[in-house]
Amino acid sequence: MSAAAPASRPTAAPPPEAANGRPATRESHDWAHLAGTPEFRRLHSSRRRFTLTGMAIETGALILVMGLYGWAPDAMGEPAIVISPEATIKDIT
Repeated sequence: MSAAAPASRPTAAPPPEAANGRPATRESHDWAHLAGTPEFRRLHSSRRRFTLTGMAIETGALILVMGLYGWAPDAMGEPAIVISPEATIKDIT
């Protein structure tokens, strides 16, 4: 739980100012035009390939682990690395 900010201190930065000293206006973008550009399409397709590849790897790993839990429960019940509570950092390295 965070404490409330004192009333004398602002909680957000003031809006940026343009070079002429007046408050800067919000820029508006033509998102439909940007979505149709070749750069955006390349970015979108590379992001999709990255995401789908990662999802396939993670799904394969999950299926492998679940399969090992089913077919080799004794081996999967053993810890891969055993460190005794009495071990020190010097013993590990």
